[in-house]
Amino acid sequence: MKHFIRLLAALLLAGLFVVALSWSSSDITKSSNYQTYELKYLVNLSDVDTDNYNATINDVQNILNSRLHKFHVDQVSIEKDNQDNNHYLTLKFGSIDDINVIKQTLEQNDSFIMREKIVTPAVAEDEESLAEDAEEANEEEAAAVEETPAVKDEASPEKMEIETAANEALQKMLSGSSFEAEAQNQLLQDPLRRVYSHTGWMYQDEIKAVFAEKIFSMKSGEIYPELIKYQERSFALAAPIDIIAILKVFNLEEVDRIASTPKSVDVSHILVAYKDAMRAAETTERSKEEAKSLADEIKDRLDNGEDFVSLAKQYSDDTSNANSGGILTTPAGNGVYIEQFENAALALENKGQVSDVVESPFGYHIIKAGEITGAKEESHKEPRAKFGVLFYAVQPAEWKDTQLVYKHISDIEIIYTQEYDPYIVISFNNEGKDLLQDLTANNLNNILGIFVGKELITSFTVQETNETGEIKILRPSTTKEADELKAKLLQKPLPAPIILIEENA
Repeated sequence: MKHFIRLLAALLLAGLFVVALSWSSSDITKSSNYQTYELKYLVNLSDVDTDNYNATINDVQNILNSRLHKFHVDQVSIEKDNQDNNHYLTLKFGSIDDINVIKQTLEQNDSFIMREKIVTPAVAEDEESLAEDAEEANEEEAAAVEETPAVKDEASPEKMEIETAANEALQKMLSGSSFEAEAQNQLLQDPLRRVYSHTGWMYQDEIKAVFAEKIFSMKSGEIYPELIKYQERSFALAAPIDIIAILKVFNLEEVDRIASTPKSVDVSHILVAYKDAMRAAETTERSKEEAKSLADEIKDRLDNGEDFVSLAKQYSDDTSNANSGGILTTPAGNGVYIEQFENAALALENKGQVSDVVESPFGYHIIKAGEITGAKEESHKEPRAKFGVLFYAVQPAEWKDTQLVYKHISDIEIIYTQEYDPYIVISFNNEGKDLLQDLTANNLNNILGIFVGKELITSFTVQETNETGEIKILRPSTTKEADELKAKLLQKPLPAPIILIEENA
């Protein structure tokens, strides 16, 4: 599951009322990684009474304000906006921090929740019954006739459940419900198997093919009228996961796209390796000092007019190309070579030019330039799109929500062992204590997990009924880690969920 979340995570696809927030100094020292950002969020008020809209939006704004206090932010403002009966908050600020960390903190709609591991009982069959089944199958196959109809594989229960939920959501969106708000509602119902991505501008070659072929046949504001089904792998050797997706195109435009081609240099080299250099042959006995001395000698001979090919055949320790005169089949400039080699090769300006001796973890190189292709930029008209995708992972649920949530926490304390190692104790109020007791009594030898939203903080196997109303978390290894975890567990949930719909930097 976490691989899927990470992947989609690496795949996925993207009158104003101003309130000045002035806690940050306006003369903040701008470092080289200082950036200004604009994040526009839709506030999902679908579960809020109309009379409470303004109060809820103000509460959301105040919580976002508080969350931003944790970062080094400057020139902050929050703008409220109401368009087409949708309510938005746009955050503008400057920061030197990682924007992804800031967004993760801001967008944490859920807070503490305990989840119960779902146990799927294994179906065991002994060898004798398997043999009997195989024999029966063979007999049936032998007796079959051509007119026997093919039996369609039954969909798994989770596939039917998820496809039904996805289709219901799609029909609501096609009937006029806000795409982003409905996507957010879907996430809240099953946050571990659903992901929403709202992209920035992307060209066709930057988009997964299953979406690109549809996006550029649609119009701005259009929702694709069918569920999109495909398979995804979280990494090369992983089993494929069935994905169901809902797609909306927000904007389409055609612009001048500049394609940059970096400089490339066809290269040959002579490598002088030494004992313990990277990938040096086991028979190499030459010291590093001896290797440098030999490389300098070869360079002098080249400077005096001796043939590069002949010296490469005689001296190069790169056996893959020494006999061809040290010719490398891939040009430098594509990032395929180690940094020291690549930089030296790209510094060559003329065909036939030979570099100085260059050191790398492989030894000492002398590099000769072949054909040189200069860097260039070309501009051409090309369409691009902004779009949103709601993803459903078609696989069994691993965890089930329980009723033990943030509101049941009465205290979180950091305690230290005699060795001054920190751990955290979560104490629950009376209602939470009763819930914890029932949960542990009903899950003996099963696993319970403590989550903050989608993030699994820790899990444990229940050994006995918990009657104390307390849970210990032993995960923190440092005081700073313990402080950060405590703050995360105590982070107040948003009174209405938000979803990012636009980001500008």
